Amino acid sequence: MTKIRVFARRPTPLDDLNIVTINDFVVPFDVDIMQQLDEEAPTLVQKVTFDPEEPLPEPEPPEPEPEPPKPEENVLYDSTIHSKLHDGKVRVIEQEGSIKPGGLGLECRASGKPKCVVNEDKTFSLVCGTGHGRFYFYVLNYNATLEIEAAFWNEAKGQDLSLKMRSRHNEGGSSTDGRFGGYGLSIDRVGYGAKREDFHNQHSQSQGGKTPEKVETKKYFKIEFTVKDEDDGKNVRQTAKMNGKDFMTKVDISPKPYMVDKSLYEKQSYLWVRQNIDSGSGEIRIKRLRILKA
Repeated sequence: MTKIRVFARRPTPLDDLNIVTINDFVVPFDVDIMQQLDEEAPTLVQKVTFDPEEPLPEPEPPEPEPEPPKPEENVLYDSTIHSKLHDGKVRVIEQEGSIKPGGLGLECRASGKPKCVVNEDKTFSLVCGTGHGRFYFYVLNYNATLEIEAAFWNEAKGQDLSLKMRSRHNEGGSSTDGRFGGYGLSIDRVGYGAKREDFHNQHSQSQGGKTPEKVETKKYFKIEFTVKDEDDGKNVRQTAKMNGKDFMTKVDISPKPYMVDKSLYEKQSYLWVRQNIDSGSGEIRIKRLRILKA
């Protein structure tokens, strides 16, 4: 004797709905799945036949998990590969991974109480208040491109996206020679600005202009910012693209020796993603961030 129970499973916390229970299942029978909207006549949605002579259908195997993207040879860092920032498990963190030299970790620092928020949509955000909140990414970088796909997720006074490459901003010592702030690029809703930070808060070689596309709230844009030596370190060329369109070329024709001492940056260097906020709080949402050899 075979017992059969046919029921409708409903999502938690709702209980299942029993349709029919037969203790001695020996004769085929049909179940008509019907639908009725308000006072309209019921309509048939599906007819299901249960037959003791027919084998039960094999359950479909679950779809395999997609393989994570494989790192490319010229990729120094890829947030979709080298971090858990895209796992969709909502949380707030101030540090992830190793922040040792070349550890590929992330750390929140500076004013504005910056936080890293991992979002359900498999992006991550820099959220901070008034100040200069930032992420440091501990990726050794010299002659490299920072590639970021991001969006301003709200509007706040003074809000921008500030990027810094070839930085040793936080290194100790009495001499400024080992504490290069780096080459920087900032994007806001009006245009861009670019500076060299010789050491902490000492800037030079400012340049600005318009971006090829207007930045809009909650609309992703892609920035490629490259810093690369030319003529054996006599010059440092900085270029930038937005959504594949060139908008900046800037050449440092007088870099100081410590700015082109490759050995320094192979021991320790990092990059930052910063948000400057004059008042209120801001969110920059990031879909992907990569560092590529240039």
